[in-house]
Amino acid sequence: MGLLALVVAGLSSLHPGGLKGQEASRWLPGLRPFEPLVAAPRETQFRGSLVLAARPDALDYLGRNVEAEVVIGHSVAVLRVDDGTTSERAVTLGFELGVFSRFFMESSQKDLINVDYRVGMPISIRHDDWQLRITLRHISSHVGDEYLVRFPETVVLKENQLLQQTRDGVEGLLARTFGSSGRIYAGGDFNFHINTEGSRAVSTPRETNRRSSP
Repeated sequence: MGLLALVVAGLSSLHPGGLKGQEASRWLPGLRPFEPLVAAPRETQFRGSLVLAARPDALDYLGRNVEAEVVIGHSVAVLRVDDGTTSERAVTLGFELGVFSRFFMESSQKDLINVDYRVGMPISIRHDDWQLRITLRHISSHVGDEYLVRFPETVVLKENQLLQQTRDGVEGLLARTFGSSGRIYAGGDFNFHINTEGSRAVSTPRETNRRSSP
């Protein structure tokens, strides 16, 4: 929170009026200085897509298979920190939340492979035709139940600890708009913390059956 307060103070100092005397609403301003990406795989939005994925031959999902990804998420501007005189030059702090689920479509039960949870705080800036978004985000990846049942040896560590990965990092995107329908953008991300340690003890179905047998 100290970092967020420092960012707010720095952005408000870019304008003589700071956070005072704004002509537009500061809280929940209802504008998007950086328009959401259309086909980005990790954009927080409502989306469904089919994916042609190649899995290792060692798994039952060998070769190329059709998978489905379902995304439920939303990003909202929470606070506007510029002087509010025009929507073509705006700076906002926001909050985003998204759930990304991947399903294997070539099985009768449509196996849930994994679910990623994403929480972020984007800083969005627009200056005429230029747009910039910097996001401090956390991603937590969890294996699906059906995947765990099929391949426990790939996700269960020693002492029955379940492998679940979390990533904390920063993402940056810079975009340039052309007219009302054209835009090019480039960006990247950096993870400053990755945790791949086991998160909790589990009992796989195979172990449960073995324990219950006489």
